[in-house]
Amino acid sequence: MVKVSTDFDGGAVSIISAEQADNIQLEINKDNKSCTRQWFYFAIESTSDPLQRIRLVNADKVSFSGAWQDYQAFASYDNQHWFRIDTQYLDGELMLTLETTAEKVYYAYFVPYPLTRHSALLQQVAAMPAAQLEVLGQTAQGRDITLIRLGSAAAGAKKIWLIARQQPGETMAQWLAEGVISQLASHFAAQRGDSVPTSFYIVANMNPDGTALGNHRTNANGINLNRHWATPDPLLCPEVYWVKQAMLQYGVDAFIDIHGDETLPYNFMQAETQHPFADQLKLALAELDSHFQTEYDYSNVAVGCGAGSCGTSCGQQKATSFVQQQFGVASILLEASFKPLQSAEQSRHWDHEAAKQLGANLANTLLAICSEID
Repeated sequence: MVKVSTDFDGGAVSIISAEQADNIQLEINKDNKSCTRQWFYFAIESTSDPLQRIRLVNADKVSFSGAWQDYQAFASYDNQHWFRIDTQYLDGELMLTLETTAEKVYYAYFVPYPLTRHSALLQQVAAMPAAQLEVLGQTAQGRDITLIRLGSAAAGAKKIWLIARQQPGETMAQWLAEGVISQLASHFAAQRGDSVPTSFYIVANMNPDGTALGNHRTNANGINLNRHWATPDPLLCPEVYWVKQAMLQYGVDAFIDIHGDETLPYNFMQAETQHPFADQLKLALAELDSHFQTEYDYSNVAVGCGAGSCGTSCGQQKATSFVQQQFGVASILLEASFKPLQSAEQSRHWDHEAAKQLGANLANTLLAICSEID
């Protein structure tokens, strides 16, 4: 017997055929109200053949056509410990193959970051003496949009903003944000005397509705949040509306928007416009973390913008553009890959734990160079 299930936060796939464990045929879903198609996350229970072959038969219909080159999917036996598995793209289908050692296996595009973990993170932060939580508003489905504040409360403190997971399928963005938060919390709990008072404003999950629904790019209303920063509708995209209002209220001295890239096998930063602080941040982080590099970004590798909704949305305003135009500060896009990372020497291991470590190193780098913010 073979059973395919998606009845958990972020679960998403459609069943075509699941009669034999070595020939399971599934389809990658569209977002609930959008033409975007990319994210998958499901579980398979089988008491028969330990060899599982899963065919995602419409992999050639996804929003990012270059996503499957040199890609490896993730699997887990307990939904906690994840590992890459054999993955091949052939004749328009993505084939996942695993010789299983347990009856139930979870499979995902990248290691999921469920709302249960998000809630647990916020509870931990709420108990920290150096932190404050502020609920900015609610999503269309009634979930909190939560701002985390860490650091100095001084009136003249530098204000560094980080947001993550505008597009909910980019789960590595929130793993990275967790690393940032944990490291900053440890730093400020130690009550170190920083030379420059600094306050961090962090939204670790910009899109909790999309997270729950198993969407890849959009919220519950089918909106790609990172194309609606010019005039966000408080009903259609309250996530952007409330965060933008908070930025206007508190001010911004530097900004990082954390995402995941489906196509490029690199982690990188790209500033909206050239800025000395952004240049220094990239170089310092590359020295500290081998999972980050400065050679490749969107300026020298051609990629498409992807299908954010039913129709093009490439030309609408993104978060980094809004921040740069409104505040005139360093406004930086951080992209982390879905794929194993490539370097001149070899393919480099990359997963959720490495993403957390990159986040911790990003926090340390920001603390080290925050005096350079002008």
